Formats: sequence, structure tokens, C-alpha cells
Amino acid sequence: MLHIHQRPRRWCDGVTRRQFLSVGTLSYFGLSLPDLWRREAAAAPLPGRVGRARSCILFWLQGGPSQIDTFDPKPDAPAEIRGPFEPIATNVAGIRIAEPFPRLARMADRYALLRSVSHPAAEHGQRGHEWMLCGRSVPGVAYPSMAAVISKLRGGESLLPRHVAVPNLAYFSGHVPSQLAQTGGFLGDEYGPVVPEGELGSQEFRLPNVDAPPDIDPDRRKRRRALLANDPAGLAATGPGQRRDALYRKALNLIDSGGMREAFDLGREPDSLRDRYGRNPVGSCTLLARRLVEEDVRFITVNWPNYFEWDSHADIEGAIGNHLGPTFDRAMSALLQDLRDRGLLESTLVVAMGEMGRTPKMGGDNNPIYTNGRGHWGGVMSVFMAGGGVQGGQVIGSSDAQGAYPASRGLTPQDVVATVYHAFGITPDDTIPAPGGRPVRVLEEGEPIRELF
Repeated sequence: MLHIHQRPRRWCDGVTRRQFLSVGTLSYFGLSLPDLWRREAAAAPLPGRVGRARSCILFWLQGGPSQIDTFDPKPDAPAEIRGPFEPIATNVAGIRIAEPFPRLARMADRYALLRSVSHPAAEHGQRGHEWMLCGRSVPGVAYPSMAAVISKLRGGESLLPRHVAVPNLAYFSGHVPSQLAQTGGFLGDEYGPVVPEGELGSQEFRLPNVDAPPDIDPDRRKRRRALLANDPAGLAATGPGQRRDALYRKALNLIDSGGMREAFDLGREPDSLRDRYGRNPVGSCTLLARRLVEEDVRFITVNWPNYFEWDSHADIEGAIGNHLGPTFDRAMSALLQDLRDRGLLESTLVVAMGEMGRTPKMGGDNNPIYTNGRGHWGGVMSVFMAGGGVQGGQVIGSSDAQGAYPASRGLTPQDVVATVYHAFGITPDDTIPAPGGRPVRVLEEGEPIRELF
């Protein structure tokens, strides 16, 4: 039985009223549409180095998936290491993955596996998230996530926000993007994710400032329309006035057209497709991600709703075998097929990873109540990549016989982030403004994983 609708426990370690045109942040930040589009217009594309990817869908499996029980099985290791799952063959000779992922096994030619990623922070906290999502972790420095950097340098022209994160973890667990290193960092809140309120598809789901607050008079928008139409002070006569006038008209047209809400309306999808993705928060958010790709949203983060579930200290067999594996397998395989059918896979980078791996030995916490689970581990982890120019059907790097440390082609989080940037035509030498306006490189270390392209 699947349990992703249950409210979770904590991790193991621990307009005044909204303004009329504040469509940006849909929950946590205060960016207005004019601010958003002004920033977008100022972000000129980088000349001569346009990557194949236009959008990225990141599955953030926070908690730390077990590499051995997902994409790097160790069938020849002792029982306390190899765990409860048998490896299964894929449609690519020589590549095997764990048995809870039969659908993905039939399409291994469409994705690549990185089996030798490691970093020094075997913890949830900020550090593990920052390494994997920002490519660096320095205490006291709020670095922007890779989603924020892509939004800054590859903003695009969609009417919708550049970065959307779903589902709303505050609804499920009380957590917000700042606790997962999913913010704009020193680039500012305008480059953080837009987060809808409530559970997708439920009566509680809201798009703040698109769905008007109940105490706002509907005639208010009509009066704003009239003011713009009449422009009694002639404010649009000057260049700045014309630009401002165009921005506000654009915002009103988006709200009046219902374009924002339509993008989030899964009722427009066939029932058969919704069933294929899975009628649960993971499946629904994954299908939504594909809809947002069609709207040219640059970066969509699909957070695992119950953020602790991949933190598999106990009952690996039940958690991954009965719930996590089948849910992820269904949603990801449906997404890859759907994107391919629509001609979108080559322009959409798909990444799945968490902030760390798990101990190679079952019961690695040295705690008697955790004998059938795995503890925290940064020594090695697996990362899944597809689309966006990535050449599928291959494994990059390997872990040792126990799944504990890299054995070949050791990779770092900086390499993973640099690879995501490369798919968008961004190099580590490109710069973003630090506080005070000083330009800094998007990455100090790390190189794109060239074998993928």
C-alpha cells in the first residue's frame, strides 16, 4: 500500500495583504510580475554557446536514496551489503538495476547512471543539499541553487515563472525551500522557486494572487484596467512609462486569461495518462512538470512530498520495495515516454538524485533498531540523468565491491552541477553578480561529464 498522502514525521536529525499584481512567489517570496519580467528582459542569452536543453526537471529525492537498492546493486556482496533486492537486467546489455524498478529497466537506453558521485557531508542539513544543488557549500554564504543560476542566465520568455517547485512541502511537512538549498541565494528571492499552495488537484490548492483573496472586491481589477486604458496622467508617454505600462498590461492579460491556472490544471489531461503517471502527489507533480515544460518554464523541481521517506534507516525492503521504488518507477518511466512522444526529451534534461547515499552495510547506524535499514553515507551515491542531449544506455563511473566508495571515474557534486549547466550552454567560467555587484564564477570547481554528451 502506498502512503504518500500521510503527513510525515521529522527528519532523523533533527497586500501586508498580497499586492494586486504579486503573481511571483506563489507562496514564499514577494516578487511581482513586473519585477520578474524586468529581470528576464535584462538577462541576455550567452552568445555562441547555446546548449540543447531548454528546461530541466529535477527529482529531488531528499533523505538520501540507497545506491545499492536502486541503481547500483551488488549481487555478489555478502547479504548484509547486497540487501533484500535482486538485480534485474535492463534493455541495455551489461546494465542491471534493482528489482523495484521494472519499467525503468525496459528503457535504460534512454538514461545514464552516474555511480561514482561522492562528497564529504553525510548529513541532511544545509551542507548535503548545498553540495548537490549548488555545487559548493561554505558556512555563512548563501549560494544560489543551480536552478537560480539557470534562471538568471537562461531566463527565457515564458509568461510563467522561471523556476517552479512542487509540491508545497510546507503543506506536507512544514519545510520551505530555504531549508533545502533551493533558493536564489545571494542572487535574491526573485530567483528562488515559485511554490503553489496546498496539494495539487485538491480543493485547498491555490495560486495566490491569481486566485484573488476572498476579501478583494472583483471590481478592483476592472478599475485597474480602466486606469491603464485611460492613462489620465500620460505616464506611458515616456520610454520608462511605456515599458512599465506594457509590463502591467502583460500581467493583467495573464491573470484575465487564466493562463497561469490552466498550466496547473491536470484535469486537461486524459485519465489514461494521469493513471500512467500515478494518482498520487509524485505522479501528479511529475505530470505537472511536463505541462510546465510545454509552457517553457526553465526549471521544475519535483520534491518528494514526504521528505523523510528516502532516509531509510529501517525497513529498506518495505519502504523501497512496496512504496518508493514503484512510485518513482511509474512516474519517471511515464515522464520519459511522454516527453519522447511529444518531441520534448531532447530539449528537457531530467535529473534524479538526493543529498547523499546510504551505508553499504545494512544496520550501518550501529543501532539495534535499525538492523534492516541503512545509515547516512556520503562516500558514494548514484545520480540518474536523461534527455537534454544526454546519451542514454550507459553507466559513468563505478563504486567498489561494497558500494562504499568510487572505484573508477570518481565524480563530485561540482561535476554534476557543471553537467547540468553544460546542457544549457553555461560554463563554470560564466559569472553571476555577488553581493556588491562583484562578478563571481558560477562554479569554482567541477567539469561537465563529457561522456554524457
